[in-house]
Amino acid sequence: MVSAIDSRLKDVVSEKQRRDTEALRIYRPYGGQIEFHQSGASEKVIRGGKRSGKTVAAVLEFASVATGQTIIGHDGKPVERHMRMPDPDDPLLMWVIGWGLSHIGQTLYRKLFEPGLGSNMRAIRDLETREWRAFNPSDPADADRHDESVVVGPAIPPRFIDQSTWSFENKAARTFEGVRLKNGTYLYAFPSSSKHPKQGDAVDFIWIDEDIQIEEHVKEWQDRLPDRDGSLIWSAWPHRNNDALITMSDRAMAVKDDDDKEIMEVVLRQSANPFIPKANLAKSRARMLTDEDIRSRDYGDFLFDTIQMYSFVPPVNGIYNLNSGDTYTRETKEDPVSNFWTKEQRFPREWTRYIAMDPSHTRTGIVFGVVPPPDHPFRKRFKKLILIEDELELKKATPDMVAQAIKEKMGTFTYEAFIIDQQIGRQTSAGNRDGLTVAQEYERSFREKGIKSRATENSFIWGHRKRHERYTIVRKWLDGPSCLVKVVMDKTPELRKEFNTYRKKCISGDVFDEPSNPRIHDMMAAFEYLISYVDTVEEPYVDPMEYEDSSNPVVLKAKRMKAKWDKKDNPDYCHIGPTSKY
Repeated sequence: MVSAIDSRLKDVVSEKQRRDTEALRIYRPYGGQIEFHQSGASEKVIRGGKRSGKTVAAVLEFASVATGQTIIGHDGKPVERHMRMPDPDDPLLMWVIGWGLSHIGQTLYRKLFEPGLGSNMRAIRDLETREWRAFNPSDPADADRHDESVVVGPAIPPRFIDQSTWSFENKAARTFEGVRLKNGTYLYAFPSSSKHPKQGDAVDFIWIDEDIQIEEHVKEWQDRLPDRDGSLIWSAWPHRNNDALITMSDRAMAVKDDDDKEIMEVVLRQSANPFIPKANLAKSRARMLTDEDIRSRDYGDFLFDTIQMYSFVPPVNGIYNLNSGDTYTRETKEDPVSNFWTKEQRFPREWTRYIAMDPSHTRTGIVFGVVPPPDHPFRKRFKKLILIEDELELKKATPDMVAQAIKEKMGTFTYEAFIIDQQIGRQTSAGNRDGLTVAQEYERSFREKGIKSRATENSFIWGHRKRHERYTIVRKWLDGPSCLVKVVMDKTPELRKEFNTYRKKCISGDVFDEPSNPRIHDMMAAFEYLISYVDTVEEPYVDPMEYEDSSNPVVLKAKRMKAKWDKKDNPDYCHIGPTSKY
């Protein structure tokens, strides 16, 4: 017969084991998970392939904030991060967003409040320390001891919950609406399918899990955060028709190298998950029948082929240094332009050059284009050809700063025209005491820096205003049946990046022929202005003699010499010297 003392001792041991094996005490983040938890950004995306660990990280980030428990790293020390602690006198308000009611009941409830995080996460005693730790089925020693392992406790254990505060839409289906924790934290769940998003509350923390039905709601959820210095996290497999997720990913990409970024993204790979046995990874990979499957289901990549604004084909539209070992150099080794660039690393100064820019208070994009003469071999297949030879990306730059950067980039080359965004150019910038428009400010800065072109002097040609016409023109040039644009790949990293992130707007599964977030694609805007301008002129190449000052006697003498030279039977060279009739 078990004594009362033995029974109570067994209860104490059981309670200790339950606490020691709770998910937050067992969890040890790895790789990108650690980066995700450490970041102090107010918006965080954790994206990845199937079974990559993204959801586990998001669940335990949410539970850590809600319960006030720290996350422990592999070194046994708390992961250093900014985290507001729960306070009964100033309770936290936290939301979790799911696709619909079934997602809340079948997925979110299980991951937050049931053992195993909904995926059979387990714990086992370490043979050396006798402490509980994460069970790793990919470790043969652990796999042999599977019977000794136990399912970890919930992310938010019952001991934290005021059980009298549960509110359910449907209790049997576990579609919870809200609950309060004993520390004062309020947790609410909302489906993304609601016609109108929840409004009015200042929220401390929002977790969006996987896909959502109405992307426009994300902006409203983001607006709930500033009053409480709140945070938003989003864990997702790459849903390519979710424009809000894509936009956040693009924003994170744009600032990934900044020190104090307010948004960040981590991408996890299934094949890098150390808790999946190699045999299981091999089976999973065997089920991925295409490269697209591998990219999305393993790497967590977006597949944007059908929603890219433009189809940029590197072997066709790229100009490569063939000595660089780039992926496409083998395919472009016969390309005469790439061969020319590899040898010269510049295009001739007598070719016609253009600059197009999209100025902005936060980021100015500038592209430099050059046009070969009509009789050049590069153009034998094309009525028109333009080569993008360089770029400038300037953040928070004044007109004077932009002008100085352009002057340094221009060097001694001459330019035919400068092109600028008409909508921005006609605006009067804030704080301008002289009442000048943006274009006039740049004109003044160009004039003071001595920057001028043949056709526009210090001023500008307006960029094409009709957006959809610009899109059509650029696509025609990228396709290249009669005209073609090629880009020097090692000189245009920002433009190349934006070709990948410049995508069509997607709303509730519908795809629209306009960019989802044009405001962060200044390089693409400048590129569109340049291509649409050279498309409208009959011949974008201009004879370099048109650039010279006709009143200069030296120039006049040179023109007369050239006229005689052109009449020679063999005009490939000209001998000037004591024995020359010139």
